[in-house]
Amino acid sequence: MAVIYFGSADPDSGERSGEWLRGFLGLWSREFASSLTTLQLEALNQGARKAAHFAEYLVLTLLLARWFAAGRSSQRARALLLAPLVAVVYALTDEAHQAIVPGRSASMMDVVVDSLGAVTGAAIGAIAHALHVLDRRLAACSSPAGQDGR
Repeated sequence: MAVIYFGSADPDSGERSGEWLRGFLGLWSREFASSLTTLQLEALNQGARKAAHFAEYLVLTLLLARWFAAGRSSQRARALLLAPLVAVVYALTDEAHQAIVPGRSASMMDVVVDSLGAVTGAAIGAIAHALHVLDRRLAACSSPAGQDGR
């Protein structure tokens, strides 16, 4: 959460990410990177920034769920419901923070993208947990202790 907070406090983050993107694309293909118009680079930068929003809130939700469950499988379902809610509330506070940072502005679209990342993170966590439970049940059924000896 601190990484998100300090990233939100950077008034030049949009320009800086555009420069990083052009540099990254230059590593891949200098010809391609130098041929991009300003409008094309801005569009790619916007897409990359939205993808980063999605990914950071997906990861945040998975980390929160793990923390809330604290290794107790019985708490996993509750944690997977609570974690995306906390992440979405944090996304709202993050945008409120950006509204008061000079050179930044709040964006409800970012909250939507952040929320989609959070919900996707919870879904991935739920699927991983279900697969883990299924694997444990199958292992118990196939072990000698799980057979009735017939």
